[in-house]
Amino acid sequence: MVDLLDPCSIVFYGSNVITKDLFFSGHTATVFLGALCLQNKKEKIIAFTAAGIIAILLLIQHVHYTADVIAAPFFSWLCWYFGKTISDF
Repeated sequence: MVDLLDPCSIVFYGSNVITKDLFFSGHTATVFLGALCLQNKKEKIIAFTAAGIIAILLLIQHVHYTADVIAAPFFSWLCWYFGKTISDF
């Protein structure tokens, strides 16, 4: 188990070390969000493939629950959509 030492979590957890899994997978979400922002089709394909590979490897290594990995692209898309909508406004 990896102890998560996050200075911002003190607000929610006090001085306790977080030993719970965090929803959703930031590993998958970051790469997926980056892929959404790319313009070049080839680069998008490579980035989405990388996000898929990362998701599979996270599941194999038991770093996140399956729901965390599946939810990451949805929340990434949601953030991308809102960001794009606001910037177009």
